[in-house]
Amino acid sequence: METKGMTRRDLFRFTTASGAAAAGGLNLGLGGPRAAAAADDTSTPDKALQALVNGNARFLAHNMTSFNEDQNLINNGIPESHEPFAAILSCGDARLSPEVVFDQVMGDLFILRVAGNIATPEMIASLEFAVVVLNVRLIMVLGHGSCAAVAATDRRTVVEKTQISVLYAPLRIAVETAGPGASFDAKAALNAKVQAALVQNSSRLIAERVGAATLRVVPAYYNLVPTPPGPPPGGAPNGRVDILPSYPLTPAAP
Repeated sequence: METKGMTRRDLFRFTTASGAAAAGGLNLGLGGPRAAAAADDTSTPDKALQALVNGNARFLAHNMTSFNEDQNLINNGIPESHEPFAAILSCGDARLSPEVVFDQVMGDLFILRVAGNIATPEMIASLEFAVVVLNVRLIMVLGHGSCAAVAATDRRTVVEKTQISVLYAPLRIAVETAGPGASFDAKAALNAKVQAALVQNSSRLIAERVGAATLRVVPAYYNLVPTPPGPPPGGAPNGRVDILPSYPLTPAAP
């Protein structure tokens, strides 16, 4: 797909550069206008989730609108600050990015990416930042099929001269509890549920906002590379994001 005068790759390069520049000058006390007027109402957690579902439907229907809107923003001037409606903790997998799979415009999503979409202390602190400073109404932990981090954890793969194995500890919960015979994809989907539970259960701030119904934390999963290639009979289309049921939470201490 190509936007007028700019390829998708060029657009992503520009977005990355401008995002880094904006982060350097972020005023934590002020929120700026939305990057573009959204067609979807995102004022509540449920409506924010529905906006992502609607965007994924446009992605599946090959009816995306975000690239043209992004091009207009680049031409007309990107706001100095941003007001995302959702934060997404996703894997660092290079085959797809949340902005694309949810067809969202620059400034709509606060995105954290790390191999295995694991909820480390740094990631949870960043999500708390998104809640307190940016007023996001939704946190999504997004797992995906053919996740190499999950597969490496399952196999206890040793990679010499690296720190890759530090990823394995937070991923082992899903790997160990998925059950005998579970596929790597099933373990990746369970991991999204586990990490979403950790986000909510490890942050009193996030738990309180969820309890007050001003925030939702949801796990989700998509697959771009089903086995065998192509969607299985009766299965989800490639790239469809499924919202998963929440993993049971341990009640917070009083």
